[in-house]
Formats: sequence, structure tokens, C-alpha cells
Amino acid sequence: MLTFYQTLFDHLPAFFIILALTASTLYFLLKKYYYSIFDPLFFMLVINETFCITDVIFLYCFEMIDFYYFMNYLLTEGVLIWGILQFKPRFPQESASSSYFSPSLAALFKISLPVYSCINLFVYIQRGIPLFLESRTVVYAIGGGFGFFRRVSDVLLVIIMYYILEVLRFRRWKPLEWIALCIIVLVQILSGAKAAVLILVFTASLYCYFTGTLTTKNGIRIKHLTTKLTFASIGALFLIAQLQSSGSEMIGERRVNLLGQVAARLVMSGDALIYSYTDNKIESLSDQNPMGAMFREYLTFFRIAPPESLPKHLGVQITNQFLVQDSNFQTNEKHNLVGYLYFGSWGSLLFSYIIGTIIGFVRYVLPNKCPQNWMIGIPFIILASNSVFAISEPDGLHQALLNLVVIFVPLTLGIKYLLEREHIKH
Repeated sequence: MLTFYQTLFDHLPAFFIILALTASTLYFLLKKYYYSIFDPLFFMLVINETFCITDVIFLYCFEMIDFYYFMNYLLTEGVLIWGILQFKPRFPQESASSSYFSPSLAALFKISLPVYSCINLFVYIQRGIPLFLESRTVVYAIGGGFGFFRRVSDVLLVIIMYYILEVLRFRRWKPLEWIALCIIVLVQILSGAKAAVLILVFTASLYCYFTGTLTTKNGIRIKHLTTKLTFASIGALFLIAQLQSSGSEMIGERRVNLLGQVAARLVMSGDALIYSYTDNKIESLSDQNPMGAMFREYLTFFRIAPPESLPKHLGVQITNQFLVQDSNFQTNEKHNLVGYLYFGSWGSLLFSYIIGTIIGFVRYVLPNKCPQNWMIGIPFIILASNSVFAISEPDGLHQALLNLVVIFVPLTLGIKYLLEREHIKH
């Protein structure tokens, strides 16, 4: 990594040229497939993957990785994008019959907000506030049911956000909706994740996409909220970076300030690739039990197999082998690395293509085939965001499916049952 930093500082103009060419290529290739700069697809492919691709091209240009890995990476990126582009970008239109006056959603919100608040408060008391811990990942480490709390919290977050957006679509907020927004923003900041508030931006953006209000009068207030949340997420990024650093840090052999640290974090979007491809280090990672690695989420959640019997998260493997042994920190898995390690060169192409196909299907087929109601809209937002983030964390898609089946569906059925019983009584 020190070699990469030193080469980067010595050849910054070359890095910026590659970055500009990569960003331009992805922008024009995908411009019909994303609907705004608030689209998570824009963030992942036109911003995040631009830095990843630039990192790998830069490594190859300065002879730090082999041609074999360079080509495998470019091909996996290519088939990922091909999987998305095979679908026609059909954006949903607003339905005249859609309305936010849903007793079920209102009842679900009234339950979700206090439960969401209590869960996070309980976690803070028991495990500490992630923002102020050395490693925020230990908070939801396996054991004690805290992983399940995180699943519930993730689902409730989307429910709360969906409801207050439905309200904002037709009228201005009352105090309760403002309180709900303040709570979820605060929880996201305290999570310690530098891009945590962006999750709210993406949720609002996908809500507008699903309801077809991207260009309608009903979506104006939501657009204004999304813009404000974006500025809030930038502020939160610098706040979190400041709290998690000592004001200045060493990057390579140079000391950089806070702004430099944030810039370095963008450059290091491809850190897992840099660690794995240099000196052929990927070959030293464990490739045992591919099916166990792919279905780890289901096997551990349903207690079919103990976590210690399954392959470690690839990001943990990379951290433990190339950085600090037994560290709580983990980097992203990256679809390219997961596919290559567990399925080989040709299998990695199929793996990346499948992820691209899932992204395209969820975004451009499901919204146009399903009714515009909250029972479809909430699962859509969860699937659409997690399928896009599967580019960096393939496990995220499995987590989303589990969360829907185990948490969202029972919650929805329970609310429906309670409302029907109340209706019968009256």
C-alpha cells in the first residue's frame, strides 16, 4: 500500500487523467439508466466504481499488478454493466389512484418509530455508540442477538422514511414527522459510517422513482428535502472523519489534513483491489467452500451452520492477512474478487453478470409490473438499494432478502391482522 501511495503522489496528473476518462466513459454509457445524481446507481457506478477502475488502471500502468488480473477486473466490470444495460430503462409514472392515506402504513409507522428508537438506544447502552468506538463493526458483531437488532433497525428505517415521504408528497409535515426525521438522521450519524446519511438520500430518491414523482408537482417537496439531506450527508462525512481522526493523519509518508483524508477515502474506494491484486496476493486468500461463502447469511441466520465453520467475509480475510491480524476492521468484498476467488476466471464473469442482471431487473422491470403501494414500495427500495450496493458487498443482497422475509412480511401481516380485528370490533 505504501508503494501505491508513493507512486500516486509522484504521478498525480496521470491519476487524474485516468479518473477523468473513466468518469466520462461511465457517465455517457449509463446516462440513460440513472435518473438523477441522487440515484444510488449514479453513486455506485459513476462515482465509486470510477475510483475503483481508476485505481486498477493506475496500478497496471505503473506495473504494480499483472496483466492477467487487470484484464479479469475490466472484463468483470464490463459484464456487470452489460447485465444492467440489457434492460430498457423504463421509469415508472405516477399513478392517479396512489394515495398516502393508508391506515396500515400509518399504524406501521406509529409502531416502527418507537421500536426503532428503543432498539438503537438499547444498543448504545449495551455496546456503546458506534461513532465514538475504535471500530463500529463490533457493535453488531455476532452474539447476543445484536445482529438481529440491526436487521430490524434497517427495515424500520425504510418504513419510517417511506411514511414521512408519503406525507410530504401531499402536505407539509407536522411535528411528529419532523421528530421522526431528526431521530433517523441522528441515528445514522451516530452509526459512525461516513456515508450513513446518504442512505436517507438514496431512500428518498428511490421513493420518488417508484412513485413516479421524479418530475411531478407532488415530488417538489421531496426533491428539496433530498437536496438538504445531501448537504447534511456531506457535513456528516466531515464531522465523522474529524471525530474519528486526530485532525491530521499519515497517508504513505505524508501528513494530510481532514480534507485530504476525505479525498484519500475516495481514492481508496478500491482498497480491497489494491491489496488483493498487488504481488498476486489474491491467490493466498482462502477459496474453500464457495457455497458456504455465497449463502453464509442464510446458514448463520437459521443456525444451519455455525459461523466459525464457514468462510470468513472476504473483507475480513483481506484485512487480517494484509493489514492487522484479528482486526475488527473489514474492507469491502467487491464482486470482482468474490467471483474470481470462489469461481475462477470464467466463473467470475458469470457472477458479475448475474449481479448486473439483478440490478437491472429490480430497477427496470419490477416497478413497472407492480402496483404503486407501500407494500410493494418498501420492499422495492430495500431490494433496489441493496442490489446496487452488491457491487461492493454481494452479501448485502442476501441480507435484504432475509430482512424482507423474516421482518417486513411478518410486520405487514401483523398490522393487517390487528386492523382487521379492530374493524370487526367496531
